[in-house]
Amino acid sequence: MRLHGTIQARPAEVFRLQEQPVLRPAPTQRYDLPRYATVKVHRDHHLEIGRALYSVPGNLIGTHGQVRADSQLVRIFSRGQLVKVHPRTAVGTRSPDPADLHTERTAYAMRDLDQLQRIAAATARSRMPA
Repeated sequence: MRLHGTIQARPAEVFRLQEQPVLRPAPTQRYDLPRYATVKVHRDHHLEIGRALYSVPGNLIGTHGQVRADSQLVRIFSRGQLVKVHPRTAVGTRSPDPADLHTERTAYAMRDLDQLQRIAAATARSRMPA
């Protein structure tokens, strides 16, 4: 068996003595292949990935975010910086974070029916003639 020209050793011996002892077993589960996309942040503070909506901070409205989505998490980046992590949700659902929304829009975005009814009642009372 010949010596390798660069390392001046027999490759089979290098593998057997140095590399093979530190090898770990091959994975038994399939690799969770992530999806990468560049998507626009809409005026409602959300972007769409995999037909689900995920909120981001308001300062990103109108910009394009880079998204890495696997089966468990959606990571949202802006200009190379991680800005938000959401758990992955099902198709047709939303993942809003109240911290991303303006205070006056939070009840609507979070679908808080009790709060929306209180707002409607207060508005109706304020518009009633005295």
